[in-house]
Amino acid sequence: MPTEAIVLQTPEAPSTGTRVDNIYVSNDGVIRVGTTQPAGTALIDKREVPAGITATTATTSLLGDRKYSPLYGAAMGELARWEDPLAFNATVSDARKKVGSLRFTVDSNRTMDIALQVSYDQKASANSSEDTGKAASYVWETWIDGVKRNSVELAVHSWGETKQNRTTFSISAGTHTVDLYRTRRLTSGGVIVNRGGAQTWPKTSLAIIDVGGVE
Repeated sequence: MPTEAIVLQTPEAPSTGTRVDNIYVSNDGVIRVGTTQPAGTALIDKREVPAGITATTATTSLLGDRKYSPLYGAAMGELARWEDPLAFNATVSDARKKVGSLRFTVDSNRTMDIALQVSYDQKASANSSEDTGKAASYVWETWIDGVKRNSVELAVHSWGETKQNRTTFSISAGTHTVDLYRTRRLTSGGVIVNRGGAQTWPKTSLAIIDVGGVE
């Protein structure tokens, strides 16, 4: 709902520590500031107030660099995205490795899809063609806030392929970190190379997609 621009009188900053202020539109259409957000109101922003500040410009939004008010219950789409920086045809390592990390903030309990996309190809060794047709594989682990929440194994064959995996999670309000780990499990076949990012191949990536609010 559109609202007129107004100047709000905010409480003084705390003398020590920090405080979180919620800026919201109440059910009577009035914009208010409080340390909590009442049920049924629409949050505009959530800001951290450091001790001793004298201007609201010194506060920090906890919702990130968002240019719109969070949608009440509706999907907000893609919140964060990692793309593999490996060059086209670059060799993919076999050892377990944290390949990407994403950080995002949601103002309420949400349903999230975490979408993995992999574009790889298996090359026969330089000295022999015996590897052709043998399958290799990588295990991809999704960790949320330091806890492993999902593990999926995707095969890699002797031809280029793009594979996708999408998993749904319930995420509580707040700031979260998603880490992606990759480990080669099946080692038959030749080296694995990255196919993403050139010749119309989609990049290997991980996306955090908001599906909608939950109670």
